[in-house]
Amino acid sequence: HLLPGSLLGYCIESRYSLNSNTDIITKFFIYYFLGIMIGRIVSLVIFPILKCLKIIKFEDYGAYIEASKADKTIQVLSETNNQYRTLISLLIIISFLELLEYIQTQLVFLNYNIGIILISLILLFILSYRKQTEFITKRIKYYKNKKNE
Repeated sequence: HLLPGSLLGYCIESRYSLNSNTDIITKFFIYYFLGIMIGRIVSLVIFPILKCLKIIKFEDYGAYIEASKADKTIQVLSETNNQYRTLISLLIIISFLELLEYIQTQLVFLNYNIGIILISLILLFILSYRKQTEFITKRIKYYKNKKNE
């Protein structure tokens, strides 16, 4: 989470001339949180879009579990794959921020609203929690079915 969060934090700081005198520990936590947000956006928005457009294709989840037990390289490849997905999301977010800034300059009455940002973050993490719970449940069901075979 730290690398993409740091890149986004740097872009935001340099673009909006924010106070960069913040101590390193505070920046670490801010960048880490930004990285978590990027990960959630990629998981809940970018990933489903790529899947829907059939840009990516997956094998059955049960097959993934079994294959990754036998071939540990699959887990390493999967982590690398997820890093690429996160970087795609980072670039989309930066592009979105640029577009938002352009729109704001064209529509003077449009301002950033902290309430909308907070509600969006709450919704983002509620959906993330739900997705993670479904993921855990799916694994448990897989192992229960495997045990009953």
